[in-house]
Amino acid sequence: MDSDKNKIDQYGLRWKNSHKVVTLGSQEAYVSASGAMFDNSSNIGEGMFKGIDYRDKNGHNAYHFIGGRIDSALFADNQSRSLLGAEWARYFGDVRLLFSYLHIPDLPKQADDFTGFSLSSPLGKAELLTEMAFSSAPTDNKAFLLGVKYSPIKHQTIKLIVGKLPDNAVPKGKSSLGGYDNGIRGFQISTIHALTLSNRLVVKYSHVRTITGNIPIRKTEVEYTQLF
Repeated sequence: MDSDKNKIDQYGLRWKNSHKVVTLGSQEAYVSASGAMFDNSSNIGEGMFKGIDYRDKNGHNAYHFIGGRIDSALFADNQSRSLLGAEWARYFGDVRLLFSYLHIPDLPKQADDFTGFSLSSPLGKAELLTEMAFSSAPTDNKAFLLGVKYSPIKHQTIKLIVGKLPDNAVPKGKSSLGGYDNGIRGFQISTIHALTLSNRLVVKYSHVRTITGNIPIRKTEVEYTQLF
């Protein structure tokens, strides 16, 4: 057995007050409203982001800065890469407008820079989301997502995302570095259930087709996360 593949990685240290949250070290991280640009919440151990994540909300504005390294295990060339991201959100009552930027150099695809914006609004126990993402690649560089998130009870959320994510629109390593696969169109429905304050169970079903070749893909994923 490869001992490097079977070790349990450390989790980050977190400091927070009434409007700031700073996490330092190995951690889950995401960029963009739905995590389409970057989301490593399903990774553990060496697959986790390592760096600093800073969030601050002040009045009608919220800020998010992230910087660090992505492990070599996530890339076919076995080279780690740096990650730098920034987000600004403006709240108009309950409506949020979010702008996101992400830079990951030397990706195997044609883009290093990714920009996104989204608009989200609550509707009773639900939240509606529209998101677009663009990359610096010359082709296949625009993604679109439309979603709804519904929380029937306090500890459970059901989420439906419909969209189209061309190959170069969001970052890609061995698989997508975001919350959804590259080069697909269709929908994903997921249910997130908080078992306790420190763990959760997620079940996802994807019903999509590849943009190139129109090949159907149907898959179900189950994720369990334990926070320490």
